Amino acid sequence: MGIFDFVKHGTEEMRIARPEGSREPLVVHGEASLPLFAQLAVDPDDAVVFASSGRALGVVGPGRHVVHPSKLPFLEGLVDEAGRLPVQLVFVRLTPIEGLQFTAKLDPLSDPCSLAAVSPLLDGVLTVQVIDPVALVEQHLAGGDARPMLARRGIVATLDSVRLALDGRRVAVFAGKDLPPRLEARAHRSAPRGGVMACKRCGETGENGKFCAACGSLVTDLDQCVECRAELRAGARFCEACGVRVHAT
Repeated sequence: MGIFDFVKHGTEEMRIARPEGSREPLVVHGEASLPLFAQLAVDPDDAVVFASSGRALGVVGPGRHVVHPSKLPFLEGLVDEAGRLPVQLVFVRLTPIEGLQFTAKLDPLSDPCSLAAVSPLLDGVLTVQVIDPVALVEQHLAGGDARPMLARRGIVATLDSVRLALDGRRVAVFAGKDLPPRLEARAHRSAPRGGVMACKRCGETGENGKFCAACGSLVTDLDQCVECRAELRAGARFCEACGVRVHAT
């Protein structure tokens, strides 16, 4: 390769960045190995995980990085005979990503009107945020990319809207941001938003009104359904979200 070819083509190969316009929480760089001294550009909202054989080697944050063991010590001893690094790069977006569509097929159930079996289908919109890029990347590289977004490790998600389809008939289940806020007072609320309290699912300390960093559940002083963790109205005997009995009749 002549000097002019290197300037024209080699410089492009040496620069690595998230694909322009990509909004995905996780993007795997297409090359299976990297040239030494490649220039890695990480967006302000991103982190990049270096991985080998499905295991994370290290993580770098926003900015420009030179891909070389002298600059990134976790790459020490990985240079192959061709003078390249046989590692994978995975770009992970750390800020909340809104407007992600999802669908989920539920088990057949009996239509309360016709008593015929129907196949429910949920669809809606998620806002997701990665809280543990290493856990998310390792699960993804191990084949976890087929899992629903809500079931992936290292990520928390809020439901912005959910709708149910029963054999073509659509029913609003939970519209999230699309519904007006509740106007009634929460008489049983004991602590203001922002207070420190224990998560009702795992017991870890967290901030009231935020998601638990250990298990991803919402930390709240409100009564919650033991099955789906939805908030319960005062005195409710059944969960409005999933129908599970929460108090004896």
